Amino acid sequence: MIFILYTFVIDCAHLARMPLRLLTKLQIFLAYLLNTLFLPIAKILDIKTINFLGFSLKGFNFRTLHFLLGEIFVRNDYFFQTDNPKPLIIDCGAEVGFTTSYFKYLFPDSSIYAFEPDSISFNLLQKNITENKFTKTTALNAAVSNYTGKAKFYTSDPGNLRMSLRKDRLMGNEVSVKTIKLSEFIKNKTIDYLKIDIEGHETTVLKDLVRSNAIKKVLQFGIEYHHHISPTDISQFSQFLSLLENNGFKYQLSTRSVQTYNSFQDIMISAYRI
Repeated sequence: MIFILYTFVIDCAHLARMPLRLLTKLQIFLAYLLNTLFLPIAKILDIKTINFLGFSLKGFNFRTLHFLLGEIFVRNDYFFQTDNPKPLIIDCGAEVGFTTSYFKYLFPDSSIYAFEPDSISFNLLQKNITENKFTKTTALNAAVSNYTGKAKFYTSDPGNLRMSLRKDRLMGNEVSVKTIKLSEFIKNKTIDYLKIDIEGHETTVLKDLVRSNAIKKVLQFGIEYHHHISPTDISQFSQFLSLLENNGFKYQLSTRSVQTYNSFQDIMISAYRI
C-alpha cells in the first residue's frame, strides 16, 4: 500500500507539470484518485474493467489497468503537441488500447493504426475500440519489424506487458505471429506521431526506418527504449540516439532511477523535428 501511495504522488507530480488545462489536470487527477481507492475492492471482486474520463477499457486484471492509467494518462508518457487537429498516429505495441484511448482523448478526430501481435490482447483491443466508439481507428494483429512475414513471439500469462520478439525479454511460450515491415507501411503517409513500445525490438525497427528513408515521413516519435534487457547486453543507447540525431530530431528523455549496475531500465524518448 505504501508503494501504491508513493507511485500515486510521483505520478501526480508529473501531471502537475504537464502543459494541459487546469480543468483537464483536475479531471485526470480525480479519475486516478477514484481508481486508486478502488484498487483493493477490484482485487477482491476480480474486476477487469476500468472506467475513467468517459472511457471504459477491458483488460486482464485491474492492477495492470490501474498501472497503465498512471503511466499513460497521469504521467503522460506519450504526450505530444501538433498544429494538425486531425493527426495521423501509429501505435506500435497497443496492447488492449490504453495509448489508443489516450490519443483519442487528446485528439478525438485523429486517425490511428494500432498494432498488437498478441492475439488475446488484440481481441480486447478490438473490443475496446468498438465499445468506446473510436472512429478512424484500425487495429492490426501484427508485430512491426524490418520485414513482412512471420516471427517467433514470446508470451506468458495473458496481458503480460513484457511479451516480445526477443526471447531474453520474456522466457515464456513461443508462438508464431505476423510481422509487418513498418517502413513499407508508412512510406506513402505523413505520420504526425509514431509511438513505439515493442519490448526490445525498437532498434531493429528504427534502423530500418533510417535505411529505407521512411523516417522522413515521421514528424514526432514517442519511444520506450529498453535498456539492458539482459545483463550481458552491450550498452548501445548512444547509437540509438544517433539514429534520431542524424535524421534531424531533437529529443527529451525521461526515466526512473536505478541503483544497481546492469539493471533493466525503461527510457522514454520524446523526439521531434528541429
